[in-house]
Amino acid sequence: MLQPPRRLFPILTRKGSSSPNKWAKTVQEAEAAKVKDCRFFPTGLVALLQNSQLVTSQFNTPQPRLLASPPPAEQILSWTVIPPQSSTRHVEVLLATRTTILVADQLEIQDQLLQQGPFSHMALSPNGRFLALYTSSNGVGRVWVVYSDFQKGISDFTIPASSPEADGPVQQVAWVGDDAVAVTWEGGRVVVMGPTGGYVEYFYNEGVWVSEDLDGLRIYSSTICEFVQKVPGN
Repeated sequence: MLQPPRRLFPILTRKGSSSPNKWAKTVQEAEAAKVKDCRFFPTGLVALLQNSQLVTSQFNTPQPRLLASPPPAEQILSWTVIPPQSSTRHVEVLLATRTTILVADQLEIQDQLLQQGPFSHMALSPNGRFLALYTSSNGVGRVWVVYSDFQKGISDFTIPASSPEADGPVQQVAWVGDDAVAVTWEGGRVVVMGPTGGYVEYFYNEGVWVSEDLDGLRIYSSTICEFVQKVPGN
């Protein structure tokens, strides 16, 4: 059962109680840190720095802004971005750490107080409503799908066992439209899970890379390009 989130780690802001000089020093420290990873959304990007700070910028007004950030000692296992849904809502960043998820915005971080992790991979559905979380904490791969506001869980799918030696480690988790979730392994295995618990498997002779489209999923290798989508209704 999902629990109410707990607020953690407020950030320094221009309108807060911290002095402007201290705020400026924080920005300078962020600029000095190197970029570790980056996530793009339709109108901007979020950069994760080596010191675990988060910085966002819009494409039309490229002015970097600090987001609330976890302590540098907090190990981030995976992360993704929820884009702004309107001109009044800011970007949110989801960070998987330990067994839980932290949600960061411009003011604070909220701990969602989950116990199902750690989540090594996560993916947001194209419509932004659903979040797929992958974990193998008990030795068995599982995909847990929840609403992106963490108010309710939707499904909990245990991935059928296969050969770990042949599959290799999990490489990607991605959405097939808004209806199904795909998991890929470095060895070329792809499992697509539907909303009612059914699944299909694809096996390739080499590693593949997948790319999300609004209505499906593209699968690429050095020799093929395939498209997987939900069977259209009548």
